[in-house]
Amino acid sequence: MTFTFTPRVLALAGAAFLSTSSAFADPMSLRRGEDGVEIGVQYSDYTYVEPQIMKNAGQKIGLTLTATTAVGADYFATLDTRYAFGDVEYSSSAQSANDNKDKLLDVRGLFGRDYDMGGYMLSPYTGFGVRQLHNDLRGTVFAGPGEAQDAGYRRESTYLYIPVGVTHRFHVQDGSARISTTIEYDWFLSGTQKSRFGDVNNTPLVTSVVDPGGCFTPVAVTSGGCTLSDVKNKQHDGYGVRLGVAYERAHWSVGLFYSMWSIKQSDTVVAASGGVLPGVFAASSSTVYEPKNRTQEFGIEAKYRF
Repeated sequence: MTFTFTPRVLALAGAAFLSTSSAFADPMSLRRGEDGVEIGVQYSDYTYVEPQIMKNAGQKIGLTLTATTAVGADYFATLDTRYAFGDVEYSSSAQSANDNKDKLLDVRGLFGRDYDMGGYMLSPYTGFGVRQLHNDLRGTVFAGPGEAQDAGYRRESTYLYIPVGVTHRFHVQDGSARISTTIEYDWFLSGTQKSRFGDVNNTPLVTSVVDPGGCFTPVAVTSGGCTLSDVKNKQHDGYGVRLGVAYERAHWSVGLFYSMWSIKQSDTVVAASGGVLPGVFAASSSTVYEPKNRTQEFGIEAKYRF
């Protein structure tokens, strides 16, 4: 079959091209309050530090789902969810372990308003968020004088917070794309840190010294009978920060993000009845607290919009 570019065909093709070009030239909306759903994938570098005590560091893969609906002419409501996972390397002066499982779930409900500033859009928002972290350090070995013991355990952390932020958007490329920047402060309401110390009870020991009354003291340990119990610590003081910048088209976007949490020392609770924890985790022979800590994450994100 032969196709000939006649003047009529060329005219029709030209009209179609001009129509398409005109459609792409229409400026994208700068409003955040647009009905739609976005799915995203992230890759990030993650670090959790308890100063002078320990560090977890590694990379995470993140999956996001964001659903937004307009509320009236200028307002919007958003459900923002993120699930991230990866292996982290644990390190301290006494312990080290690779390939520890780390999982994070963050769910936020947001409400805000769009303000047209003539050439750019400002969209302040607030809401409520829940952040849950699950860290599995089972298999981490504590090595002290005359001993070696599997002292790793699972940690579960929950933060409740109020996000307060603003998104700034402006056009680029004759309005066919936009740049979006977001800055956010996370007002920390409360936190719960659950330490499953029962994971280390009655674990095998490698030692020539036996102390029937201890769990894992620096110079003498028992071959069984440790009675550490799971504990919950309450956290009351801290804050978070989020920053983001993205290049956005009608149906996709790519950008960078940064987040940080700084949490102060928790309250102190009873941790054991038959032994003590190694190092500075123990405030006395039977109490434990969650030290002050800082979490930082920097990554890249790509999204597709329906």
